[in-house]
Amino acid sequence: MKLNNLYSLIFAGLVLLLVLLAKIGQNHPDTSTLQEDMDQTAVNPGIARLDSFNYRVPINLPVNAPVILVKYLSSQTDILEKNSRQNWPLASITKLMTAATVIENMDLNQKITLNEKAVSQEGIAGNFRIGEIFTAADLLKATLVVSSNDATAALVNSFGENEFMEIMRKKTRELNMSQTVFVDATGLSHLNQSTAEDLTKLIRYIYFSHPEILKITAQKQVEITEGKSKIKRRLLNINEFAGRNDFLGGKTGFTDEAGGNLVSLFRYQNQPLVIIVFGAEKRFEETIKIYDYLRSN
Repeated sequence: MKLNNLYSLIFAGLVLLLVLLAKIGQNHPDTSTLQEDMDQTAVNPGIARLDSFNYRVPINLPVNAPVILVKYLSSQTDILEKNSRQNWPLASITKLMTAATVIENMDLNQKITLNEKAVSQEGIAGNFRIGEIFTAADLLKATLVVSSNDATAALVNSFGENEFMEIMRKKTRELNMSQTVFVDATGLSHLNQSTAEDLTKLIRYIYFSHPEILKITAQKQVEITEGKSKIKRRLLNINEFAGRNDFLGGKTGFTDEAGGNLVSLFRYQNQPLVIIVFGAEKRFEETIKIYDYLRSN
């Protein structure tokens, strides 16, 4: 009797094992899916693997940016979208939040002296030197137009870095940017991250609350004046779209971890249209392909 029970238990165990193996086989991704994931990760090895693939970009639109989002600011509906909820290093796109923080919390007429800490930042955009004096307004122009890390650091240092960063983070919470993290005001850290979807909340806020930021970024060039010598310095916008009649403004960003980031706001069909690309090898070319596609369809 006991032997029959033992055989019954063994048989039941074998049946259960076969059922489990069958379920594992159904849920296991095939080789092509795994390879697709690996290929996407290889685009930018500094970024976590793209866990969900949302491809709502037409197959006949030849763009390769890992992250794409196109939408009207007045709408919650995406026009084109690809991995728009995937976290990505912002690079100098960060400076849009920096600019909003400066405008809301600093006297733009305040005179700021460039110190060694500011001038030692990565990059030479703006050609700033230790001891030079500029107004906060002029340093803001350099921050936005040529993405000067020196100018950004000078602004932040004059205010107090810890307090400045706390205000940036507070604004992030106020705008319900739950997927966004800022650890510095320049964007040099790869830990400054957001999603394209989250970023549209900031773009919308700036468009309606601080259009002067976009106005600065849309100019072909700006002029700043050194306080002691009174010498004027002309800064040419690094954004290739600057000066276009339909370009409302935007911001560039690049680091090795992020690749080429670009936020562009265009006046299209009498509405503000935002186009965001992250990690693009040719960010301006990718953006204009998307824009031209929309206008021809």
